[in-house]
Amino acid sequence: MHRETVLFSNFEKLFKQNQLQNKKLCGYFGLYHVFQYRVNGSNPLASQIRASELNLEGKILSINFMMNDSYMVIPSNELPEYMREAGEYTRMPISADNMLFMYLVGIKDFKRMTSENYKSMVKLSSDDSPYSNTIRAR
Repeated sequence: MHRETVLFSNFEKLFKQNQLQNKKLCGYFGLYHVFQYRVNGSNPLASQIRASELNLEGKILSINFMMNDSYMVIPSNELPEYMREAGEYTRMPISADNMLFMYLVGIKDFKRMTSENYKSMVKLSSDDSPYSNTIRAR
């Protein structure tokens, strides 16, 4: 069974079991899981929730984080020895424009329109979005 199907099945079961129909819910999921439409022929978790009979269409807010020239901290003991820094944690560089590790289409546009060393939020579907007339906002 596909991972997204399992995630949705678990969500649906808990949503119904705990009678969460009139509650506000927050979740923290990875980038792919929060897309509300098909991606490369598959339905991510948010897409499945949105299209389900749970009556949540139009009630989902997805926020995607695109990291550029950033760092994440990983417990050193979870990394191969050659990647570890001294100490309990290792600081690993992460950037969404790295062709070998993670590359997001449109990341170069995002970098051009935002200031360095700032956190920026862009509503992809807003009228003044740099993506409003492209397929990247869908």
